[in-house]
Amino acid sequence: MQLYAGLGSRIRQVRGERTQKTFAQAHGTSQGYISDLEHDRAQPSFHFLVSMMNKEDVSLDWLMSGRGNQHPTGLLLGTSTGSIHLGGEQSSEIYQKLEQLIRLRPDLSQTLKSFIESLLKE
Repeated sequence: MQLYAGLGSRIRQVRGERTQKTFAQAHGTSQGYISDLEHDRAQPSFHFLVSMMNKEDVSLDWLMSGRGNQHPTGLLLGTSTGSIHLGGEQSSEIYQKLEQLIRLRPDLSQTLKSFIESLLKE
């Protein structure tokens, strides 16, 4: 299976009725880049993939391969050095609390990520 097979059509599906320009602005990129992605003329950047996961609430596995659920269950916590995924029924409440904390103290995002990773290993 080719890594990016069908990616363009899935991006188009997520974009829905929004214009390429509006969609591009929401993701900090250009309309031409969105067009290239949708027509399989370009490969997505890491920044764009993370933006899609966070702003559009799509699963990376589904986006890249078409497998699994389009919308993930759980929480993706992004930091400047990476992301982690939290599952469970209370992820929405946890997400809101973490977002509040990170807005108040952005310097704690890496410490918070390390702490959560240590909890998930147990």
